[in-house]
Amino acid sequence: MRFKKRTFRLPTHLDDNLQSEADAKEINISEHIRQKLGEHAKSELTEILHLLKKISNNVNQTAKALNIANLTGRIEPRRYEMAFASTHNLQKLFHQVISEFAEIKRVN
Repeated sequence: MRFKKRTFRLPTHLDDNLQSEADAKEINISEHIRQKLGEHAKSELTEILHLLKKISNNVNQTAKALNIANLTGRIEPRRYEMAFASTHNLQKLFHQVISEFAEIKRVN
């Protein structure tokens, strides 16, 4: 892994807090900041994955409602076929995206 040097300013109290945390972990402040940034990114990935799963669940509920409408004759067959194909494509897409995000989360 390659690193690039960055220089930035922090309020004294924040720098003191970061240094204290790094000292408690017995690591240098640079490593501590890298760890904190990594934790933040992982937290965001977790939230994105959670939201994608919720959306995927909504797509599945839509598919179920379409199937019920089809079985009870409340939707024209042609409209059902079009809606089913769209819903099926969305389901496949969400499963693919969720799998990829889960893999990214495992790597990080």
